[in-house]
Amino acid sequence: MKIEGLQNNIAGIEPQHLRKQLRKRARNGQTDEATLQESAVSVNESADVEKAVKEQVQLQTIDEQRIQEIKEAIASGNYPVDIHKISESILKEFLGS
Repeated sequence: MKIEGLQNNIAGIEPQHLRKQLRKRARNGQTDEATLQESAVSVNESADVEKAVKEQVQLQTIDEQRIQEIKEAIASGNYPVDIHKISESILKEFLGS
């Protein structure tokens, strides 16, 4: 799965834009302190989600590159197979060690 066009917003919410809206509403008396605090938490959470999504996209890109390298090595007959390592892993999984 590849995520394309990732921008600095998640679900259409840009933290800086949201902060500006909240300050504007506060100046106009349209929000109370509790609403501002809840919204600030929401902004911080959306920033955390944005960071997590970016990290996942970066990890995904790395994995795709590695997969392509392995496919090419297999196709060219240059992929090393360590039978002992594979056997040990199977035994560990089977025996639960």
